[in-house]
Amino acid sequence: MVAYRVGGLLRDPFADGDLFWQRRLGEYVLAHHAIPRTLGHDVFSSPGAPWIPHEWLFSVAVARAFDTGTLWIVTAITGVLMVAALTVLAWRAYSLGASAFATTVVLFFAGLCISPNFAVRAEVWVWPLFALALVILDLEGPILWALVPLTVLWANLHGSVALIVPTMWLNTIVSAVIRRKDLRLRIALCVILPLATLCTPFGPSLPAYALSVLHNPMKPYIAGWKPLPFSSIYVQYGYLPLIIVLVTGLVRRLWKTHAFDFALSIVVAIATLFAGRNLGLYGLAAVIPGSLSLSWALDKPPSQRWLRSALILEAVALPAAVIFFGWYGLQTGNPGVQWPGPFGSVKTLEALPGEHRLFCAEYSWCSVALGTGNIRIFLDGRTDPYPAAVWQAYGTITHAQPGWRRLLNHYDINSVIAWRGGFFESRMQTLPNWQETTATGDRCCVLFVRTFKNPAS
Repeated sequence: MVAYRVGGLLRDPFADGDLFWQRRLGEYVLAHHAIPRTLGHDVFSSPGAPWIPHEWLFSVAVARAFDTGTLWIVTAITGVLMVAALTVLAWRAYSLGASAFATTVVLFFAGLCISPNFAVRAEVWVWPLFALALVILDLEGPILWALVPLTVLWANLHGSVALIVPTMWLNTIVSAVIRRKDLRLRIALCVILPLATLCTPFGPSLPAYALSVLHNPMKPYIAGWKPLPFSSIYVQYGYLPLIIVLVTGLVRRLWKTHAFDFALSIVVAIATLFAGRNLGLYGLAAVIPGSLSLSWALDKPPSQRWLRSALILEAVALPAAVIFFGWYGLQTGNPGVQWPGPFGSVKTLEALPGEHRLFCAEYSWCSVALGTGNIRIFLDGRTDPYPAAVWQAYGTITHAQPGWRRLLNHYDINSVIAWRGGFFESRMQTLPNWQETTATGDRCCVLFVRTFKNPAS
């Protein structure tokens, strides 16, 4: 599964527009040795809006990769890190007594949960840190201090580091109930880890940003922040089977010996119901308790003879499968996963004279236009810093709701990229003085350009 996905990403690494704005962010950091704290002049809807670019360290790597033509290395590292996260958790489950067979089955379910979010993204780079934190929290003694540098590294890679704080608190509560010997150390870490999240160029602004995400106006417009879609195969064959396995463990009272692992997986499972983007974290959190539960559920585990035969088959078949599926993914890509970028439309618009104020029906498309020089954008894949008024205007325009024409004039938008064959394209075609350009080479979208100066500008 990983080989296929990595192969597809090597062919086309753009699962969304994030890599484009991350490239520009990384280039800025390298050129100025500083991190921008506001949106720049290239955004005409809200220039100067506060911005916490918490993925700055990952963005530097992306910028270097673009400049040196080594984006494939970043893609390969992403695949290795995903494997590392699953391997660390599988090793811990096996060391706690889970059978190899049960762990393998649970890893399959967890892999399906992770799959929708697996792309060249900063959040994937911190998955091994989350997995390692879960393993460390299962241990006792001075090893717990390793959580401090782990938290600092996580904080500089992705804002999801805020998760380590409630995770530590939950672990400490459980440890108090079961009367662990190192409870004082865990209580101390409940104070130290929140302080460790401040060890970034943003200081206290990063935790404040993490809290602001809970009520950010972008959430209704982003699929990952919407409730879990039960029609998805990743939910039907990943999330739900793991729920069944975890319930089996609860029935057999495994929570008495592995209370923290079960408690965390249940909390993350509930959080995933309200925001599908948590599905990957749920898959990771469920590996240890799921493997233990399934081991106990199998009254008659596979015989040693069967296991020996399976290991021999695996030793021969696994390398061949990795090579084949990696090659197949490289040849075909990942159907339905690749991001349909508007590269032709942006190139066509950039070649036209004058300054262009671009609105994209798929907001992440506009990330491609960053750095073009004569194109300023309304909204792009950075999402977080844009004010509520911008998101409301975006929703009104893309759904052609009452007042959408007025907003086009209000923001002096003179170019639009719309989904090809979509409702918004048909509405744009009704507007006078707008010219549609379909010969851009983009299968995803079409370009509209205003043919006269907006009198309101």
